Amino acid sequence: MDRRTAVIGATSDYIDLIQNRLPGRAIFLTNRGEREKASEPKPDARNEVTSDLISQEAALSALKEHVDRWDVQLSGIACFDCESLLLAARTANLFDLPFPTLEAVSTCRDKFKAKSLWRQRGLPCPEAMLIQSADEALRFHKDLAGQTVLKPLTGSGSELVFVCSSEAECSSAYQNLQRRLTNHSDVRLYPREVSVSAPGRGPSAILEEFITGEEFSCDFILDRGLLEVIRFAEKIPARFHSPGTALAYIVPGRMPQSFDALRFNQLLLDAAHSLGIRRALCMADFILRDGQPVLLEITPRPGGDCLPSLIRQSCGLDMLAATLDFADGLPLNIPPHTEWKRLVGLRLFADCAGIIRHIDCEELQSDPRVCECVLSRSAGHSIVMPPEDYSSRLIGHVLFEPRSDSIESECVELAALLNLEIENL
Repeated sequence: MDRRTAVIGATSDYIDLIQNRLPGRAIFLTNRGEREKASEPKPDARNEVTSDLISQEAALSALKEHVDRWDVQLSGIACFDCESLLLAARTANLFDLPFPTLEAVSTCRDKFKAKSLWRQRGLPCPEAMLIQSADEALRFHKDLAGQTVLKPLTGSGSELVFVCSSEAECSSAYQNLQRRLTNHSDVRLYPREVSVSAPGRGPSAILEEFITGEEFSCDFILDRGLLEVIRFAEKIPARFHSPGTALAYIVPGRMPQSFDALRFNQLLLDAAHSLGIRRALCMADFILRDGQPVLLEITPRPGGDCLPSLIRQSCGLDMLAATLDFADGLPLNIPPHTEWKRLVGLRLFADCAGIIRHIDCEELQSDPRVCECVLSRSAGHSIVMPPEDYSSRLIGHVLFEPRSDSIESECVELAALLNLEIENL
């Protein structure tokens, strides 16, 4: 019988990479809308089933029918996207395969519940409040007595993240967030959670204390009570973009001397267990405050964006293959950090709205520091800026080997080499 890993809800670029690098390894359960807009080649009929993933029952039924028709046995469940994690958990339950439980995934996706559990266990994380009205946002902003961060309860990345320095900013931010969430098209990422228990209640959001410090992310594997960190990445913030936006990632991340790796591993283990995770390949975001980690998020999927390409160039580890291997119970060969080359993954953004009339990276690629340049947009692409849209401004990435300690300056210098012409609307 043909054994395949089920990849749940991946984007078309990831699907194309897996198809090319690991032919015959996976079956893809793909959102119909994602396939319809994809520019990459469609996998053959045996390798992909498309469905409207909003209806999880219909998606699971389509997958079950597909594997029966093609006489395929699923060997594991892999997921790369936050909005597909719940469906991945349900798929694992249907086919009796290892994956974090539905309850664990739901807890990870609920930023307030996750932080509440961590604080109950004395684990370092921002103080946070659940809010459902502008009045609550104002009251809790006063209680936190400083800058606060307002974000959706189940969001991902920097979308609809607001830093509030005053009561007026906090009130305006919640009203903006409420309006955006109420009309947001991605109901898998932002489920409709409107309370009708009392007048004036709106979509649930989280308000948390703003913590200053260097921000990092890491991938780790947790299995049989043992935890191993795969990689650390430093984040360089995009200062002139929306809050929470990363301009670049640096691997391997450099930790201060005060950082205790063994204690950090135990922190991750305790934090993951408190969320109900017992076996998973996870990503964690954290901030170093006074040299000590403060947890922001743990989610049972690997880091995305340009990180898989950055890791592969740095040490040769293919995180897409590693995710499928872990799903199938195969051992991972993680290169020691002494074998990692220090590289930067620079995200390329458009700085204004409009239509791309011309784009090329020939001059950028010719820079001796650059080892990879990928453009995800082409001429004719329409750019809409936040808060209306957070994804269309991202137009690609470049990986490079830094030549100085002024990495942010090098990022600005290299980004300026991109040949980009935008016609303003």
